Amino acid sequence: MFSKSRFQMSDKESQRWERIRARGEVFFVLIRGMLGYGGFVFVFSTCSAVLLFHKRLDAALVAEKALTWLLAGLFFGALVWYLEESRYRARQEVTNHENTPA
Repeated sequence: MFSKSRFQMSDKESQRWERIRARGEVFFVLIRGMLGYGGFVFVFSTCSAVLLFHKRLDAALVAEKALTWLLAGLFFGALVWYLEESRYRARQEVTNHENTPA
């Protein structure tokens, strides 16, 4: 039931997640999700649209890409938060289970 798997957090990952979660979910979703993922893909997709597909760089293109990828980043950040928080809580349960006297 409490076997190790490749999805279980290591000690190092757990400590790292504790530092990240101390800043809060909103900070994580905004910075890691919207800016980190959404911002990167926004820049990449806008540049590729202009350079590879010869689209005209105008306000409509920028607004479309920004809205699309910042919203995608919002969902991505929320999903990653949920998954990492689930892994962290599972780790805490295993740790608590192992430390409970028999």
